[in-house]
Amino acid sequence: MKYYKLLYDYEHEDNSIFLEIDEKTLSFDRYEAEKGIEFCDWNVDIKVNYDNGNKRVITDYVPNDLSWFIVTDKLKSIIESMKNNKIQYLPIRARSKDESEVLDLYLVNICNIVDALDLENSKYSVHEIDENEKMISVQKYAIKGSMIKDIDLFRLKDHYMSIFISEKLKKAMEKNGITGCDYLEVKVV
Repeated sequence: MKYYKLLYDYEHEDNSIFLEIDEKTLSFDRYEAEKGIEFCDWNVDIKVNYDNGNKRVITDYVPNDLSWFIVTDKLKSIIESMKNNKIQYLPIRARSKDESEVLDLYLVNICNIVDALDLENSKYSVHEIDENEKMISVQKYAIKGSMIKDIDLFRLKDHYMSIFISEKLKKAMEKNGITGCDYLEVKVV
């Protein structure tokens, strides 16, 4: 099966709304929403605003200043149809800056963390943080297909910033006209 790194489609973003999330209203570290940590007590009072001027449109993958995977109900429904059991859909209410509109959206908390990165076939660089710690920055991913086990939406262990999807999920998203997404095929070994 083919797999893709899911990206926001910046080439077609000219008229899309952009969410501004007030970090001071978070009751947790913002990076917890990307590390696959399950939330038991979700704070739905997070302050989220956007500019709705100049005929702005909402994309199904909604760009935001924290780089979270925030989606509309339409994209949520497609992901749910894939029957991934380690996904949380955390409600977010976004208000336009002029307070004339409210959007009900979802932060997709991907708890499917897979140890499938194949460094031998990936293109990456190593950065020394200090004498005891190094960071790997991957430019081109290669993943071990045998480790994924038919999961349609996942993050990689120790590389939680990137989101990966199966060809099956990509096709469902394209068939349903999902907006705001771009896909980069990754090598599967």
